[in-house]
Amino acid sequence: MHGRGRDEDYSSLRPAAAPALSGTQSVGEADPAQILALLGIAILLGSYVINAMDRQLFPLILPEVRREYGFNLPEAGLISTVFTIGMALAGLPTGYLMSRYARKSVAQIGICIFSAATIVTVLAAGFTDMLIYRGLTGMGEAMQLTACSLFFQAILRAIAPPALARSALLMAREQCLAPC
Repeated sequence: MHGRGRDEDYSSLRPAAAPALSGTQSVGEADPAQILALLGIAILLGSYVINAMDRQLFPLILPEVRREYGFNLPEAGLISTVFTIGMALAGLPTGYLMSRYARKSVAQIGICIFSAATIVTVLAAGFTDMLIYRGLTGMGEAMQLTACSLFFQAILRAIAPPALARSALLMAREQCLAPC
């Protein structure tokens, strides 16, 4: 079962010429497919916000986590670092999945891994558990971000003028590459 991959067509999202209104359609009435597409985009953006909060807040709460679990400074540093290592390790499997399945499926897998690992993090009994859960959280986030960024790029290229799309993509890349 192969997904659409890179050649997915989002041209249906382009604004089209205004069709003539039927007797039952009012001005400003939205197409159900467009509403679902916008809802999907809103859900992806919401999950990205949650990912960003997790990525940025964990280092801030690390002193409290350290006190709660009795971790020493090197252990706490490794727990914070293993998240990034998990993101890096997820790159190859995510690329393979992206070449075989639709972006939507890969994003959903990433969201599930991220969510499950985030939930079980509170159940960690010690250092090893916390290390594994934070690594899995990073892996899930990497899968989701990869799939979603390609999805957003495709949509942006389909609906925005080329110059605006290029500018937005360059700004997004800068945000991804900027140090935390």
